[in-house]
Amino acid sequence: MPKFVNFEKCKNCGMCVTGCRYGAKWTSQRYLREARKAGAKILTGVSVEKVLHSGGEVKGVRVRGSSGFSDTEAENIVLAAGGIGTPIILQRSGLTHAGSNLFLDLFVSTFGWLKGNGGMKDEIGMATLIDEFHESRGFILSPIMDTTHGHVFVSSTF
Repeated sequence: MPKFVNFEKCKNCGMCVTGCRYGAKWTSQRYLREARKAGAKILTGVSVEKVLHSGGEVKGVRVRGSSGFSDTEAENIVLAAGGIGTPIILQRSGLTHAGSNLFLDLFVSTFGWLKGNGGMKDEIGMATLIDEFHESRGFILSPIMDTTHGHVFVSSTF
């Protein structure tokens, strides 16, 4: 499964959930640094109320901060409010179709304990994706291993 892991640096220690001592895990903050270097203005400490648009083009955003509301206009706008927040903001902006095909990962888990470590102690959590049931039954399986307490906890996502 595609994860936020640089597998060239990964040592397969199985301790992903406690932080990576090898620097193999990365976050999207890397893209923020690159955007800032390219001249992007990153707004923090504000909530986006709506996207300003006209004639089919985005012109900016209206934000609410500690000093009230303000409009920020720009040639390019990246709205990154997550899978739930983004459609809500777009709907408030008059784009009523936003989110009409929303997919939610319900993360229903079934789990059990393996005696010993089941040979999986050093596995990366959710590195495996079993999708043979996706088309016919609408779910995937992706094991999660937690080896932080000397036991292996295995869970599958539906």
